[in-house]
Amino acid sequence: MGAKQEHDIQEICELVHHKYGVLTAIGEQHLDTFKTLDNIKKTKYEIVETLPHDGTAFVNKDDENIMAYQQKNKVRTMYYGIDAEDLHYRATDITYSSKGTHFTVTKYDGTSVEMQTKLLGRHNIYNILAAVAIGSEKGISLEKIAQAVKKAQPVPHRLELKKPNGNITIIDDAFNSNPVGSKMALEVLGQMPEYKILITPGMIELGDREYELNKALGMHAADACDFVILVGKKQTIPLQDGLKEKGYPESQYFVARNLQEALDKMNELATQKSVVLLENDLPDTFNE
Repeated sequence: MGAKQEHDIQEICELVHHKYGVLTAIGEQHLDTFKTLDNIKKTKYEIVETLPHDGTAFVNKDDENIMAYQQKNKVRTMYYGIDAEDLHYRATDITYSSKGTHFTVTKYDGTSVEMQTKLLGRHNIYNILAAVAIGSEKGISLEKIAQAVKKAQPVPHRLELKKPNGNITIIDDAFNSNPVGSKMALEVLGQMPEYKILITPGMIELGDREYELNKALGMHAADACDFVILVGKKQTIPLQDGLKEKGYPESQYFVARNLQEALDKMNELATQKSVVLLENDLPDTFNE
């Protein structure tokens, strides 16, 4: 259910007569029409507040904006998450590798199942937990759900895991990088057991905060990567400054003039099992 202003979700819910509602996350968006975060919380919660008395709400308890709202509809509510207390469905033992994400889901009755998915990133674990909760409450076994999760395909160019070519596995996150998404991608890369390489031109179209946010990206990269390949000598100055501020060794990063030079460097480095994160698109405009 999408919304740009108050009552948008309520209006659709009154049409569809839903019996189950899922609240995945609440964040600041469309502030020109919503005006405040409180209005967004109230509007997102319309999916729960319009449920019938015999309906069920599925709520991400790890989301602080979700939990900051006082739910009025006392409908049956199932909480899912990773870190919060008193969860009905919880993910634990999360690991990332060149095969994807592996974790365990434990249900409130004590039963559990191991999950393997090609999807990467904490946000995908939350989405899978929501799906597991709904499927389980509808009587589908955890084992059958795990089989379906294993088959789920990633969205192209959004933390898309691509099969190894020789020693190299690619994480393709080339679609329109942003500060939140790029930080999350680096968190995934940082937890990989293999040699970790980042290729990026940095982020664009960030207005007067572009330097500051790209410098922060460089600092995050310093913590997560074994080697950093930057594309565009002028374009990546903020990232270079971020790496230098963190004391990242000059021998562990390379500034390429264009994508081909970056890929050549990648192939030269990959003498062992390596995972390469492609962060943001690499258009010809970064040929410097």
